[in-house]
Amino acid sequence: MHVYQLLSFSPLEKFPRELLYDIVSTLPRQDLFRLRLVSKTLAAAAAASLFQTVPVWLGLKSLEQFKAISEHPQLSQYVKEIVFSPLRFIDHGSADQYLEQTRNLASQPSSWEDFQVMTSAGHIAAYESYIEAQRRLSSQGIASKILTEGMKKLPQLSSLTVDFLNFNIGCLELMSAFGTLKAGILLTYDCEHLLPLVFGAMIASKAPIKTFKLGEHEEFRQDPSRELGVQYSLLEPLGPAQTGEGNHPRTISSEALLNTFYLADEPNGRKALGGLRALEISSIETNSDHGGELADTMTAIRQIIRLSPNLEKVTLGEISDKVSGEMPSLIGVFGSSKLQCLRKLDLYNYESETNDMVHFFRRHAATLVEIRLGWMTLLGGDWSLLLTRLRKVTFLQLKHFVLNDCDDNEVDLEVQDYVLEKTDFDPIVEARTMRDTLLAAAS
Repeated sequence: MHVYQLLSFSPLEKFPRELLYDIVSTLPRQDLFRLRLVSKTLAAAAAASLFQTVPVWLGLKSLEQFKAISEHPQLSQYVKEIVFSPLRFIDHGSADQYLEQTRNLASQPSSWEDFQVMTSAGHIAAYESYIEAQRRLSSQGIASKILTEGMKKLPQLSSLTVDFLNFNIGCLELMSAFGTLKAGILLTYDCEHLLPLVFGAMIASKAPIKTFKLGEHEEFRQDPSRELGVQYSLLEPLGPAQTGEGNHPRTISSEALLNTFYLADEPNGRKALGGLRALEISSIETNSDHGGELADTMTAIRQIIRLSPNLEKVTLGEISDKVSGEMPSLIGVFGSSKLQCLRKLDLYNYESETNDMVHFFRRHAATLVEIRLGWMTLLGGDWSLLLTRLRKVTFLQLKHFVLNDCDDNEVDLEVQDYVLEKTDFDPIVEARTMRDTLLAAAS
């Protein structure tokens, strides 16, 4: 029996409000919708969790729902985070031009059924309707106005997420118009359009955003078709079109990052980024075929950090070139910036000269509390030497320092006691000795 069913049989008036809200907050999102139908008391409790995080994509229904939530006297009080998906239908032009594109998808017999669906009168009508709506939302700035005005009316809003890998937000709206749609080649994650729009709305609304995330948001990764009993595959490319130009990579481009943040060095932009306390960027793959994309991505991220001096938490996931395998450097992303409040640092898949890492930690030794480095490549030295040098750095608040998959260690290696001179046993040497012992025993 689900928790919401148990609650429906309980004397709710005997539940302390805080306890009821805590219990309800543990439920999956789909159960919260059902719970709101049980009673007014449970509807209020479910709403606090259900509307704490709101998904938005640039479709008419989604924007209408966001506007309604922001104007609701009660629901607007619950919203703390907005999660954006840049999902858009690719504008191929007129219906005739769109039909020509769909004919190209039918180059193999296996695609014929999909071709027939996409060239049906209902599908073409849905395409024309969506393209017209997208053009109107963009050309008249309607989406920007709705987002800006909505953010102004959400007193608890403190976090924005652009989930550039989200496969679900917006899918139900598309399915309601197109039915089952196997048309990955006809959809795109247009961060070049969304990211500047979101950041512009953030600036214009003067919302006190403290956390900005670029990357995955697990809460909205559940397959919506399970609720509807409908099978769909919105993002399944058809045949050879998988490598076509219309099938944009499922990542975020350096162009989107540069257009948004590199030009943010103006009073309102600096003020908005100056309020950030947390920056989280998930894994990004660049493509060297586009020439300098990795360097441009690092330039954009370095600009975000430079304009956000009050950051307390920085999490940077794996950012690498999927063709060359090139990795970004620590100095490449942080430059000479000093984050005066930096308390928590998570870095994955970066490389650094030993001297650069020592200098970086010395600049932030007064504030750092937690450090986690994963899959780091150390240049010009080894990890044991680095830790020895860090013992001479005066960390004032450091509690946790973890190396993951560094120096061939595939497990978490806690090194804070050695760095803080609480022990003289070098954890790198100990780990190597243990590894050699296990290898010898195995052979």
